[in-house]
Amino acid sequence: MLALAFILLVGVALVADGLGFHIPRGYLYFAIAFSLGVELLNIRAGKSRAKAGGH
Repeated sequence: MLALAFILLVGVALVADGLGFHIPRGYLYFAIAFSLGVELLNIRAGKSRAKAGGH
C-alpha cells in the first residue's frame, strides 16, 4: 500500500509538472520521508506486539 502511494505521489507530481504547475521537490521528499518514518514505527510496534503475544 505504501509503494502504491509513492507511485501515485510521483505520478501526480509528474502530471502537474507537465501541466505547468510547479511543486517544490522538498514537499515530495518530506512526504516520502514522513510516511517511511511512520511505517518504520508501525513495523516496530508490530514486532513488539508479536513478542508480547498480542494479535
